[in-house]
Amino acid sequence: GRGKRRVRGCKEKDDRQRQVDHHRLPVGTAIRPSSEVYIVEPHLLIGLNEGHRSLFLLSSIYSSGWRFLDIDDGMNIRRDVYLSTMKVVILGVSGYTGQVLAQLVLRHPRLELTGVHGHDSAGESLGSIVPGSEARFGGIIEPIGSDLGDAEVVLLALPHGVSQTLAPKLLDEGRVVVDLGADFRFADEADYEFWYRSHHQSPELLKRRIYGLVEVTRQDLPGARLIAVPGCYVTAASLGLWPLVARSFMSDDLVIVDGYSGVSGTGKSPKASTHFVSVNENLSAYGLLDHRHTGEMEMNLGRRVLFTPHLAPIGRGILATSYALPDQVKTPIMGDELLELYRGVYADSPFVRVTEQPPGTRQVQGTNFIAIHPVYDPRTNRYVVISAIDNLVKGAAGQAIQALNVSQGWPEELGLDQIGVWP
Repeated sequence: GRGKRRVRGCKEKDDRQRQVDHHRLPVGTAIRPSSEVYIVEPHLLIGLNEGHRSLFLLSSIYSSGWRFLDIDDGMNIRRDVYLSTMKVVILGVSGYTGQVLAQLVLRHPRLELTGVHGHDSAGESLGSIVPGSEARFGGIIEPIGSDLGDAEVVLLALPHGVSQTLAPKLLDEGRVVVDLGADFRFADEADYEFWYRSHHQSPELLKRRIYGLVEVTRQDLPGARLIAVPGCYVTAASLGLWPLVARSFMSDDLVIVDGYSGVSGTGKSPKASTHFVSVNENLSAYGLLDHRHTGEMEMNLGRRVLFTPHLAPIGRGILATSYALPDQVKTPIMGDELLELYRGVYADSPFVRVTEQPPGTRQVQGTNFIAIHPVYDPRTNRYVVISAIDNLVKGAAGQAIQALNVSQGWPEELGLDQIGVWP
């Protein structure tokens, strides 16, 4: 077709790449070498088999997996199957973050959900807490501590302090571990103990973990076996200010961050402060002066941070407003020049949107995007940066999948192309 380019050499793929999981294909489907191959997307190749119009063969150029599209005589797709998937188990599926993890894994073409474990929901079906999942996962939720089978990836959405007791054994078993809690976010044991007021049970792993703030640490993630997913507030504030840090436009003085979170950010367990009558038509600060995410922001930005979180009467979302002094030597930049600085730093970051106007949480709800709006105020000599994310996706589960994608050499956006919820 027009605009398609012939690619030679596909037949020389090694035998390991040609191994397929035949039971996942429709009965009777023939698998033959492709005679014509075209690039149709940046990360996909497509081939039309000679004399057999019912099968397209696609190969990801970023990995060794194969994808098959089974089509009928009318060229309608009957089945879309990625092969060479990785088997995944989620520990902590009962909570909001675990539930969103399940949603993302079930729609990911290279991941196969083989088990879900949780405390509160053990014995129930996954569909009882993740509506609509029954068609893709028919198993029940197992208690934490149950056998993980042959899972290659373990996603941990557990309370702080639990992952550090499980990770050593999981790593010794050869599994990839992605921790969405705080146990491995700090590289320094003393920092963890200061902010979390407890001793770390596996301090030897802190130097091995890879921090999963993908837009900043992307180059460290390939091949990672222990990934620490950043906190939600941390993600919003750190990515909001990172271009100013990376290009040395920000001074070393105190940074101020005001954060606003939806109620889902406080977790699923009910408490007096999150009851409807406490949250509805109310905006309140909490964690004043000692919120645990403060230390993580300081680690990322290399500066002291005064952080004040607030609970907003919304279900999900985070809005962070960050204030920083400009560098004392460089002339501050503003307007279009400032926007272009941000766009340049994030040019290779598909989930960052630099906006012309201050964003709101609804703009990113249900997506893995972060929307950022930076300005400079000459009257007060301050950079002011507004950033918005979905706390359960970019602030947790989505970022975990994004980091896992990069660690495996897959396209960063794989399985994360969902459209936001609007209106």
